Amino acid sequence: AYKYGQLLQLASETLQDTGVDLLGFVAGNIARATGEVVATDLMVGSGTAEPNGIMTAIGGAGTIATGGSLIDPTYEKLIDLQYSVNSSYRNRPGVGWLMNDLTAANLRKLRDGAGGTVGAVLWSPSLTAGIQGAEPDRLLGYPAWPDPNVASLASNAKVIAYGDFSAYYIRIASGFTLERSDDYAFNTDLVTFRGKTRVDGDCIDTTAYNVLKRSV
Repeated sequence: AYKYGQLLQLASETLQDTGVDLLGFVAGNIARATGEVVATDLMVGSGTAEPNGIMTAIGGAGTIATGGSLIDPTYEKLIDLQYSVNSSYRNRPGVGWLMNDLTAANLRKLRDGAGGTVGAVLWSPSLTAGIQGAEPDRLLGYPAWPDPNVASLASNAKVIAYGDFSAYYIRIASGFTLERSDDYAFNTDLVTFRGKTRVDGDCIDTTAYNVLKRSV
């Protein structure tokens, strides 16, 4: 597992003079910042000195290509991506799509005829968006989940994943801890806060999901 952490120092006067819950604010923001770094690596980490991310773990010959580094996903390529996934995973209830918001915006305009310009739209907006426990939007009948860490529609980028992501395992070796030291920077009268955790992740079966790459 790989260690993640954030370090923050505040002047002792700041902690003494504030009229708000500054400690709670600091703790929440250190946890958020650490979590964002972890989330990025679990999605696109290289597997070297960081987790093997969801989008990184799948690649090579099995990747579905759009047919050019500047060609957007088409209806036909989305179908190819679906059927590149092992059928034992493809039929599970938790199967869905994973993509960047900008890619989702592109696919919302895609139709099933004449190269995506006429016919029925492929995207079905959620009728419960904004409600607690709401269902996600759907693409070709399957949930479409947004993630800002998935690459947008750039050259040679893995832009969409489809399949059963329960095959991607995340190991939290050490839960998030927040520590405070009044002694670390005693000579400068600074109070030091440190948040840290240890996390790893990898795909245990590369037939469970696949990715669409915007290239030949």
